[in-house]
Amino acid sequence: MGDFSQRVTNLPPEQEAIRAKCFHPTGKFVEFTKDQIEQSIPERFEQMVRLHPQRLALKSSHHALTYEALNRAANRIAHAILSKDEKQDEPVALLLGKGVALTAAIFGVLKTGKIYVLLNSSFPPERVSFILKNSRAGLLVTDSDHLSLATGFARERLPLINVDELDSRFPTGNPAISIAPDTLTWITYTSGSTGEPKGVVQNHRNVLHLIMTQSNDLHICSQDRLAMLMSAAGDMFLALLNGAAILPPNAKDSRSGDLANWLNQEEITVYSSVPSVFGNFANTLRGHETFPSLRLIRLTGEAVYPSDLEIYRKYFSRNCILVNRLSSTEAPAFRQYFIDDSTTITDNVVPVGYAVEGNEVFLIREDDQEAGINEIGEIAVKSRHLSPGYWRNPQLTQSRFSPVPGEADKRIFETGDLGRLSPDGCLVYLGRKDLQVKVRGHRVELAEIERALLSLGQFREVVVVSLEDHPAEQRLVAYLVPVGQTAVAASALRASLTI
Repeated sequence: MGDFSQRVTNLPPEQEAIRAKCFHPTGKFVEFTKDQIEQSIPERFEQMVRLHPQRLALKSSHHALTYEALNRAANRIAHAILSKDEKQDEPVALLLGKGVALTAAIFGVLKTGKIYVLLNSSFPPERVSFILKNSRAGLLVTDSDHLSLATGFARERLPLINVDELDSRFPTGNPAISIAPDTLTWITYTSGSTGEPKGVVQNHRNVLHLIMTQSNDLHICSQDRLAMLMSAAGDMFLALLNGAAILPPNAKDSRSGDLANWLNQEEITVYSSVPSVFGNFANTLRGHETFPSLRLIRLTGEAVYPSDLEIYRKYFSRNCILVNRLSSTEAPAFRQYFIDDSTTITDNVVPVGYAVEGNEVFLIREDDQEAGINEIGEIAVKSRHLSPGYWRNPQLTQSRFSPVPGEADKRIFETGDLGRLSPDGCLVYLGRKDLQVKVRGHRVELAEIERALLSLGQFREVVVVSLEDHPAEQRLVAYLVPVGQTAVAASALRASLTI
């Protein structure tokens, strides 16, 4: 790898101006300071409990808990865990539905100083079995709705805790446990699409650093109400470590057709999802809907296209800011781009923008040297807040995370994503590195063809794949979802792409 010099890029004036508009109308924002990441997640949460004991913390279709009530529920689970499993190094597996029980259980595990690993009832049984075996979980926490499934996975090998059956034997006071900032918090297993799932670990300091940067950049405050549409960790911690409320929709309300009503009824101020979910939701809107409370839309996990920007402008208030983010499990939220109704996009994909505090980005060419301006390269992140590595896999950790000479507290992680940097430091995301293919000796990026097709304005969705009928007869095939019912001739598309 080349010798990368340190560069810190300030936000351009137009980005600073949009970011400055990300305030809740009440103006209740309180800065999350750097010294506050040198603690544990439960410490920060318990500070919020003391500040806002009777403020709404979590609301589901059947329950509404204040900060004080949620803390008591988490403490009872923590004491139950400690009574069952005193081995500090054994993770706790959680098999629960999204909502009150899951949130309380996550904080309950963290209050014990242990690591949690999430299971999902929709996972194939083989995947759940692999995760339980690989993580070496020493306990399985579940609820009555998932008890039968959990019992099958435990098979008398793992002790079980049913959070719906905990009684007054377990106290509700905060456990007197000191937790260092570098203590591990959770294991997140990758999709496993290229082999066995890998467990990515995280620690308290890194999570709090992420919450600090997102809180300060987005001005999250105690008056905000966040929709929990994505993973349990991200928006949940962003809300509950700032005195805000987190609201997971029920199955009915989370359907695209009912989501608009739910967002308004619950006065949601911050919406987060992947762009495809946002697009499906927007396709259900008719243009008469208004979202007076919504001040932020956060998109992450996939490329964002100008068509997504058009949807945002068409259906949402001028006071609502769109934020496009880039992150990975190993390097959370290291780039972001702020958009308002005046933002102009000249490329066929929306940039992922500029550096998030504490993270530097470099692009690495195939010859292992740093890519120049407007050259395509693999995105690498340099930071002291990267994941500690892969669970029980030091060899993989060593191969993916590189030390930085002269900066012992920082490492570089190569993401496997491709990007291009503009002269002012703005990053454009170009898709996965492993989606590059060679056709008749030429290296082709499937994502680039997809973007070119989408830029024609005739398609809502595009997927390009490489097919190989014979070793010497590789071809590219595009699957297209047109806008409207108009048929498009293949010859016309080829002509458009070769202009």
